[in-house]
Amino acid sequence: MKKRVLKSRGLRTLLMLSCVYAGEAVQLPFTASAAVVPSVDQTITLTDTPGILNDIDRTHTGDKQIVYIVDADGTSGRELNFAGDKTFIHNKGSNSNQNTAITAFDGAVVHFKADGTELYATSNNSNTSIVAVVNTAGDNHGSTINFNSANATVKAEGVKTATGVYTDRKSSTNFLANTNSTLHAKSQNNDAYALLNGGATNISGAVNLHANTAGGDAMGLVSHYEASGFEFGRDNSGKITAAPDSALKINAEATSGRAVGIMANAGGDITVNGDLTVNAKADGNAYGVWAQKSNDSVWMADTRSRANLNGNTAIRIDRSANDSDFKLVRALHASKGGFIKVNAEGNQNLVQIDGDLYADGKGYTDNSNLSLEISTNDWNEVEIEIELRSAEAGIAPMGGSVPTDGSSYIDFVMDKEGSYLHGAANGNVYITSAAGTEWQVTSDSDFRELYANGGRIDLSHQDHYYKDTNPYQKMSIETLHGNNSDFLINTDILNDNGVTVVKDGTEIYHGGSLSGNVYTYANGSKTVNLNTPVSYTRYGDFIHAENSNGPMTHNIYVDDDAFKNEAQVEGKYLKFARATDDVTFKPGATQVSQLYSYKPVVLQTAQEDTDADSKLVDQNDFDNLQWVNSNNRDWWITGYDKIITDDSKVPAAALAAAFAGWRYWNENDTLLKRMGELRYANDDGGAWTRVSRSKHTRGGDYGFTNHMTSIQIGYDQRQAAENGVWRRGIALSRDEGKSSYNKGKGENTNTSLALYGTWLGDKGHYLDLVLKGSRLRNEHETYGKYADSGTGKNWAASISAEYGRKQALNNANWYIEPQAQLTYGHLWGDSYTTKNGFEVTTDAMNSLVGRLGFVLSREVKKDTQKAFRYYAKASLLHEFCGDDQITLRDRSNDDRLSFRDSQGGTWYEVGIGANMLLNKNTHFYVDIEKSFGGEVKTPYRVEGGIRWEF
Repeated sequence: MKKRVLKSRGLRTLLMLSCVYAGEAVQLPFTASAAVVPSVDQTITLTDTPGILNDIDRTHTGDKQIVYIVDADGTSGRELNFAGDKTFIHNKGSNSNQNTAITAFDGAVVHFKADGTELYATSNNSNTSIVAVVNTAGDNHGSTINFNSANATVKAEGVKTATGVYTDRKSSTNFLANTNSTLHAKSQNNDAYALLNGGATNISGAVNLHANTAGGDAMGLVSHYEASGFEFGRDNSGKITAAPDSALKINAEATSGRAVGIMANAGGDITVNGDLTVNAKADGNAYGVWAQKSNDSVWMADTRSRANLNGNTAIRIDRSANDSDFKLVRALHASKGGFIKVNAEGNQNLVQIDGDLYADGKGYTDNSNLSLEISTNDWNEVEIEIELRSAEAGIAPMGGSVPTDGSSYIDFVMDKEGSYLHGAANGNVYITSAAGTEWQVTSDSDFRELYANGGRIDLSHQDHYYKDTNPYQKMSIETLHGNNSDFLINTDILNDNGVTVVKDGTEIYHGGSLSGNVYTYANGSKTVNLNTPVSYTRYGDFIHAENSNGPMTHNIYVDDDAFKNEAQVEGKYLKFARATDDVTFKPGATQVSQLYSYKPVVLQTAQEDTDADSKLVDQNDFDNLQWVNSNNRDWWITGYDKIITDDSKVPAAALAAAFAGWRYWNENDTLLKRMGELRYANDDGGAWTRVSRSKHTRGGDYGFTNHMTSIQIGYDQRQAAENGVWRRGIALSRDEGKSSYNKGKGENTNTSLALYGTWLGDKGHYLDLVLKGSRLRNEHETYGKYADSGTGKNWAASISAEYGRKQALNNANWYIEPQAQLTYGHLWGDSYTTKNGFEVTTDAMNSLVGRLGFVLSREVKKDTQKAFRYYAKASLLHEFCGDDQITLRDRSNDDRLSFRDSQGGTWYEVGIGANMLLNKNTHFYVDIEKSFGGEVKTPYRVEGGIRWEF
C-alpha cells in the first residue's frame, strides 16, 4: 500500500490533523486485500454485498491511526451505513503520526444516517498530525462519503495541522439536503482546514465551518485541482458546489498567522448558489474569498481558479487587529489568473461586504506569497503558490469588458436594495451599484470600471473606519458608466495646510513621517520600509474618471465644517474631481440641522495643467492657473447655498393637510351628500348615518397625501311650515386620516358637532343651514438623522348656507337641480413643542368658499315605496381666503423659520350617485366624486349612508 505524505508551508504537512478522509489509504494497518476492518473493540466484515452496520453508539479510544477504514478494493457496491439514533466515533490516539476517525478507500461508500453523528480525531502529542477526521481517497476508484444525519459534528484538534474533512481526487463528499453539519479544525501551532477538497464536494444542506489556529494559517473552505500528470481535459475534481437551498457559514480565525474563509487554488472551482456567510479574523492578513492561479498540467481546458458566489452573500473581515499594523483586510482577493464572481448572474441577491477588493492589474501586482505543496507519491506532485490579495468577481456587469488574457479580475455586483460594500477596490475590479445600495470607500481605490446606476458612493465614510488623521480618499476609475448616483466627499475648504499622506502601492500611511523609503509611525515606536512611497497633500476626497461611457449626471454631496458653521469662504476654490466632458456633477443638499441644509456651489473648468488630485487655491492663484486643451474637465467647490430642509416643512405640510381635510368636510359638504334625497321622507323624525372614504393630495413644498375615513350620525325632527317643511337636527362626526409628506408622515383627526336646519319647499326649493364646531388633532413625525415628532391641536367653527331648486326637464322624470352654497370657517391658532424642543406656532386661519353647481337626475318608480333615482353632478368652487402662517423656533440657538402658505383658488368637482327607498321607513344613498384643479386634489371620495324614519 502506497504511503501518502502530505506536507506544506501553507498547508504544512497538509492533511495531518484531520477527522474524515475520502481517498487513498495512509499507512493502513492491514494489507490492500484485507476484507476485515479492525477497530478498538469490534470487527466489521465487508462481504461481496454491502456491509451494513446499524445503531453505532459507542466511544472508541486508543492509539489506532484509523478507527474505521473501509476499503472497497475497487469492487462496486461496498457500502457502510451508520444509522440509528447516534453514531459517535472518537480517535484520540497519541502514538500514531496521523490520526483519522474514518477513511473510505478505493471505491467505498460510507453513509452517515444516524439522527446524530459525532466524528472526532484529537491528539495532544506534539509529534502527531491528524489527517482528515473524514477521509475519501482512491486513484482508480473514487470513494464517497455522504452526510445524511439531521445533525453531524466533525472535530479535528491537535498540536500540528488539523483538517476536518478531506476529499481526494476523483472522490466525493456530499452534505445532503435537510441536514445540518458542523466541521471544526483547530491547531495549536500549525495550520487548520475545516474542509479541504481535491475531488468533488456537494453541499445541499446547512454546513458550518470553523478553522482556528494559534500558530499557523486558518482556512475554512479550500478547493484545488489535483491533475494526474499531463491531461487533455479536467474532470470534476477540485470542484465544490453549494445548491440554491444550501446555507454555508464559515469562520476562520488565526492568532498569529493568516485567516482565509474560502480559497480556490490551482484550478479550484467553487460555486455557491445558496446563502453564504464568511467571517475572518487574524493578527496577520485576513481574507474572505481568495482565488489564484490555474493548473498548467491540464491542456485544452479552463483550469483557472474561480469562486462564483450567486446567492445572498455576507463577508466580514474583522479589522480590529489589522488597522494598527496595516495588515491586509481583503474581503475578495484574486491574483495570478484567479477570478471571483459576486452576484454576477443577474439574480439580484443581497450582498453585504465588509473588507477590501483587490485583483492583479491596472498597475498592481501582488507580491505576497503563500506556497503550498501536496506530495502524493505515486499520484502526482503539485506545487501551489498562493498570493494573498483581495477579491474579484467573474463577468463584468452591464456589458463590461473583463480581461480575456487570463488576468485576474473582479466583477462585483450590488443590485438589490440593502446591499453594501465597506472597503476599497484596487486593480482589475469591476463594480456595479444600483438604487438602494451603498459603497463606503474606506481607502484609496484605483480600479477598472464603475457602473454607477444609482445608489450611494460615500468617500467620506463617516460611519465606517473613519480616521481624523486620514480623512480623505482618492478614487481613480478607468471608465465610469451609469447615471444618477450619489457621491459623498469630505473637504476642508478653509485648511490651507491640508493633510499629508504617504501612499505605497495600495496602502496609505498617515500621521507619521517619511525619510527616504523608511516610514516612521506617529508615536515613533515602529518603522516600516516602503517600496515606492509617494507623499501627497490633500484638501479633500477626490474623484478621477479617466474615461466615461456617454453623457451622464451624478449628484455630489459635500461634508465640510466651514459650510456647517456658515463660515465665510468667498474667494476659495477647492478641486474635487476630474472627469471627461460627458460627466456632470450636480450639487446635492447636505442636512446639518433640523432647519437647514447646505448645497455646494460647484464650478466646471477646463483641465488644469497638474496631476489629478485635490487642490486648494485662492482667487488670485485661481486666476493664474494654466489650462490644458483636452476633453477632460476639472470640478471645483467655490462656496455654498443655505437651504431650508424638508424636515422643517413637515409641520407646515401637516397643518395644510389638517386644514384641507377640515375644509373638505365642512365647506364641501352638501345636503345631498349628508342626507340623500330628503323628499322621499314623510316621517315626523328620523336617524341617519353615513360613512365615507377619500384621498386628498397636494404637491410642492408643503405637499401631502392624506387618506381619510369619516363617519357621521344624526337625528332630526320634522315640522310643518308655510309652503314646505323644516327638518331640524343634530349630528356628530369623526374623521381620521393618515398622511405622508415629503420627509415624514402623520395622523390627523377631526371631531365635530353640528346643528342643522333644512327647509324643503312645496315647489322643489330647499335651504340648508349648518353650524358646526370642531376639534382638530394633528400628529406628525419626520425621518432621518434629525427625526422629530409633534402634535398640534386646533379649535374650529363654520357656518354654511346652501340653496337649490329641483325642476322637471320633461315627462320622462328627468330633473335638473341648480345649487349655490357659501361657507365660512375659522381655525384658531395653536402653539406646541416638538420632541426635539422646537416651538411650533400656527396663526389663525380663515376660509370662505363659494360653490355653484347642479344635479342632473332621473326618477324611477316615483311616488312608490320603491322609489329610486340616479344622478350626475358638477360644481365650481372657489376659496376666497385660505392663507396661513407657521413659525418654527429652535430653542437651543433661537433660530427661526416662518412659512406662509395659501390654499386659495378655484377647483371643480364631478360625481355620480343614487338614492333609493329600501322600504317604507328606510332610505339608502351612495355618492362618488372627484375633483380637478386647485391646490388640493381629491382623486376619489366614496360615501354611503342610510336613514331610518319613525
